[in-house]
Amino acid sequence: MSVWALLSFGALVAAGLPPAYFAFRLRRSDPSYAALSLLFAAALIIHGTYHLLEFLSWSQTAVFVTETLSAALLLAFALAYWPQRGRT
Repeated sequence: MSVWALLSFGALVAAGLPPAYFAFRLRRSDPSYAALSLLFAAALIIHGTYHLLEFLSWSQTAVFVTETLSAALLLAFALAYWPQRGRT
């Protein structure tokens, strides 16, 4: 149990809120960017959950699953962003 893990949880959840808000605002005008923002927000919030589970000393399996899910979402974000990177 580390206070640093708890602070990381708070920071990552706070960092995930603006992309979630952008996804909500862009859902009708630009659905592809809304999906990107939602993927990024989900990756941040789930990674924050990883830090919370670590702080609460949950089982290694639960911590491993959340860490893996966070990395998979970040990879999905990168792969979804790649074809759109030159688009304005």
